[in-house]
Amino acid sequence: MPHGISPAVKDHLLNNDSVRIATLFKLDFGAVAAFTDYGKTLSINLTGQPETFIPSDVLISYDSVNESSKLQIGTFNLVLSAVDQTFLNLALNSNYLNVKVSIYKTVLSASDTPIGSPWSIFEGYIKGYELAESKNSSEITFEVASHWSDFEKVNCRRTNAASQKRYFPKDSSMDWAASSIKDMKWGRK
Repeated sequence: MPHGISPAVKDHLLNNDSVRIATLFKLDFGAVAAFTDYGKTLSINLTGQPETFIPSDVLISYDSVNESSKLQIGTFNLVLSAVDQTFLNLALNSNYLNVKVSIYKTVLSASDTPIGSPWSIFEGYIKGYELAESKNSSEITFEVASHWSDFEKVNCRRTNAASQKRYFPKDSSMDWAASSIKDMKWGRK
């Protein structure tokens, strides 16, 4: 995946011994949750308008985003503290499936201002979650997958008797669907 790292960022990385990099997370549950693994609040321009990314006390860990030349679905886990009830309530009380997750990286100057433009390292959707509680901790792990995760998913019902009977067991209207389609002459004279 081309990341579009700007020339200003490349120049800064090549010419400085000390580099500050922040990871930016956006989860769109209807209201966007924007947070960072950096220790300070950052105002970053991602979409033409400045967005505020707050340092997160709920972010516990996240898997590294791996890229491959093989055709495979990229997935990773995003682990958040469930002590703060915000994300737990969103997962339990709303439709958490297919919530968009965007992750960016940005290089910061010594004064914590972005150098160049942030670049996207992952865009995908929440596919599930797992809640783990113990005496000392409470964590919610979101499984996040790329947009290709639904590539082979069948989103509709089939026009056959078995599919119809799954939802309407006594309905026999589709019993003859396969034989009636043999008589149709599509595109022939």
